Amino acid sequence: GRALLEHLRGVLPGHLVPSLVVWLERLPVTASGKVDRGALPAPVASGASGYRAPREGIEAGVAELWRDLLGVDRVGLDDEFFALGGHSLLATRLVARLGSVLGVSVGVREVFEHPTLAGLSGRVSWLRGAGRVSGPGVSRAAGAGPVPLSDAQRRLWFLDRLEGGSERYHMAQATRLRGLRVAALAAALTGLVDRHAVLRTRLVEGAEGPWQVVDAVDAGAGFAVETSRASGLEEAVAVARAFAGRRFDLSADWPLRVCAIELGAADHVVVVVLHHVAGDGWSVGILARELAALYRSAVAGTAAALAALPVQYGDYALWQHDWLASGVAARELAYWRERLAGSPGVLRLPSRVPRPSVSRHRGSAVAVRYEAALVSRVRTLCRSAGVTLFMALLAGFGLVLGR
Repeated sequence: GRALLEHLRGVLPGHLVPSLVVWLERLPVTASGKVDRGALPAPVASGASGYRAPREGIEAGVAELWRDLLGVDRVGLDDEFFALGGHSLLATRLVARLGSVLGVSVGVREVFEHPTLAGLSGRVSWLRGAGRVSGPGVSRAAGAGPVPLSDAQRRLWFLDRLEGGSERYHMAQATRLRGLRVAALAAALTGLVDRHAVLRTRLVEGAEGPWQVVDAVDAGAGFAVETSRASGLEEAVAVARAFAGRRFDLSADWPLRVCAIELGAADHVVVVVLHHVAGDGWSVGILARELAALYRSAVAGTAAALAALPVQYGDYALWQHDWLASGVAARELAYWRERLAGSPGVLRLPSRVPRPSVSRHRGSAVAVRYEAALVSRVRTLCRSAGVTLFMALLAGFGLVLGR
């Protein structure tokens, strides 16, 4: 199982790597030959050999967070976060939960440096003793006035203004669905954008800079699902690509749009495009699950059983703005200015093609195959250093560029 997970971490983005792998002699099937999902056994993490149970207090508290985030039943002191299915996105969520639940300010780097439950619990205990507590958590605050952009939104807004919009920040997915009810899909999307204010947020520039403007959902009109027709799958792919590449106007458009391409009476290709300014890889999974629940409810004519959201993204943006204004931003900026002092502003690599003033991103991908023995040595290095394969390869790439 671990060898397979190691392989998947090397070829899949983090949010698509499974937390657990269960080996079966054969898949249970129904009478019609389809996989019988109800008969599949519940996944159980094997963990490390020689199980040592966490003790009451910090160890038990950290173990509970691991079980919740990783979806495992039992965690031992010698188990490693990344060996149980953790990745960088889950590490970020773990850090946030450690701050909100245990009140300790822990950095993502410390999760990589102390990957075992015992090691991370010891680090949390030390940080608590050193007085490194987390600041106040995010609470409902937006709605009383203009909401500033978060740092992530401000970066993308700046790049959008600099380059005039770019499809590089479009997160698009096309799915072929049979038996789709377009009206139910529109109703589900209306519920989704009503639930998540960031999906109906525009970034508007005012006298003091850019601000978030949250539009109300028009209950009468609902979310507008664009429709199209295609004579075959090849034409549908072309339509989907054109739809996914159409640029957003962040000041006028919502950062989510959907198109249903009809192939037949009960055959559609649904294209969902989310701008990175409103979500990331982790968000996609959340939105997909909630959209599915809302669609099922729309078809059945019932209300979806989704828990109310305690905060919206605008609340987080306000919290971050106040937190950075408290002096954190100045300290961080001074640190990085000192660390990067003397670094070149542009890395001038030898090239036969002159560097353009504005990056056009017209490069291509080159596939390279490495011998299994070399890959095994790299993975051994990663395990000994407590880093992911992506981190090691990125560091190696940086060293090459530095030379």
